[in-house]
Amino acid sequence: MTRHVLLPVTGWLLTAAALVQVSIPAASGAVVSGVPALRLPVNRNPAVSSGELSVDPTWQAMASAVAQNSFAGGNPNPGIHPPNSNPYGLSYSEWSAKWWQWLLQIPAATNPNLDATGVNCAQGQSGHVWFLAGSFGTLPSPIVRNCTVPNGTSILLPVLNQADGAALLDCDGPPPFNVPCADFTFGGKTGLAALREEAKVSQDNPAVLQLTLDGVAVSDLPAYRVQSPVFSFSLTTGNAITFLLAAFGFGGTQPPGIYTPAVSDGYWVMFTPLPPGKHTIHFEGVQAGGFATGGITYHLTIGK
Repeated sequence: MTRHVLLPVTGWLLTAAALVQVSIPAASGAVVSGVPALRLPVNRNPAVSSGELSVDPTWQAMASAVAQNSFAGGNPNPGIHPPNSNPYGLSYSEWSAKWWQWLLQIPAATNPNLDATGVNCAQGQSGHVWFLAGSFGTLPSPIVRNCTVPNGTSILLPVLNQADGAALLDCDGPPPFNVPCADFTFGGKTGLAALREEAKVSQDNPAVLQLTLDGVAVSDLPAYRVQSPVFSFSLTTGNAITFLLAAFGFGGTQPPGIYTPAVSDGYWVMFTPLPPGKHTIHFEGVQAGGFATGGITYHLTIGK
């Protein structure tokens, strides 16, 4: 059985507070963020925190040099880590999981996805890579944020994405999402395969994928699509999932804890460190089924 729930989505790519019809098979929901559509996080190695990475200095210098030369073998987007690269020792797939872990562990009161101005952009940030957030669909569009980023820091963002799994409005949650993840079904599949399929279908053949840096469009965005490994993530008291359950009209709360499995699919871009000064990043995307994320603009100040 499939349930249909109207969810306001203003994720990483779309207009203000648009109503998005989300098909929820067997009481399934998924979580989108920023430029996602109500789907949630990923992380292959739960032992790795979302804070600073432990990177060998020699490797860091080599990675920086490669990044500056950007796709010497044919990179169409200088200033962006190539899709098949391993920035700071992790693949795009692994970084996408870390982004979700970072976002989900932050309480709703200070969660960057629920921030209309950018005041919380530094929450949980450290290390060589900073994450730009999207929106869970609870903010009016357009979303314009101001954020100061340390010099020498790469920037990761999702142009369009979705996460599915435990506590992500799919399974292992309060009613109507209280089916065990092992019994979750979607597209004729069951369990983890069903969660992967739901995330995949949400990202197939997007109607819109747009990303600009200082007014210059990033090309070939479909090449930046990645699927995350299976990951776990932490929720604290007053977490964003409990906030979303109330915002979208469902009862119950999602208790604090560590949840798994979760998987994500989407389009991710990691900029190499931007020059000091002012920069503007804008991104937005629309799923093939019409689900959309509201356009988001970041006015960045890169420290000296």
